[in-house]
Amino acid sequence: MSRRHNAFRRRVLLAGLIVTQLGGPGWHEVDWTKLAGVGAAGGLCLAKVPMLVAVADGIVVTALLRLSFR
Repeated sequence: MSRRHNAFRRRVLLAGLIVTQLGGPGWHEVDWTKLAGVGAAGGLCLAKVPMLVAVADGIVVTALLRLSFR
């Protein structure tokens, strides 16, 4: 397989893992704060921000939302 194919497959597998983790057990416990954090991180990745910064931003967004809506 080519390197391009392997890179695509890694992204697809990671996206599948993220989706299943966000859905919760049986897709009944969706946490909207996690969705917002992943959305923020994904948006920053699309804006070509370094991955570490995007992940850190997603964590901060999730934490702030959880603190705000306790």
